Amino acid sequence: MATTCSLDDLQPGDLIFWVGTAGGSASGSHVAIYLGNGQIIHANGTEVAIGTLSSSWTSCGSIS
Repeated sequence: MATTCSLDDLQPGDLIFWVGTAGGSASGSHVAIYLGNGQIIHANGTEVAIGTLSSSWTSCGSIS
């Protein structure tokens, strides 16, 4: 079950998933690795980039 989280809950090395829809069913649409200090590393379609984690994420949980 997802719960509300803050950036303080993340640790370097954590995977961050953005879930979207593909063909009407839920699927993972993007993944990044948390580097710490609000920074992530991810492939943005043309290159591997370091960026800032958006404050728009609101839930966390684990994958079993």
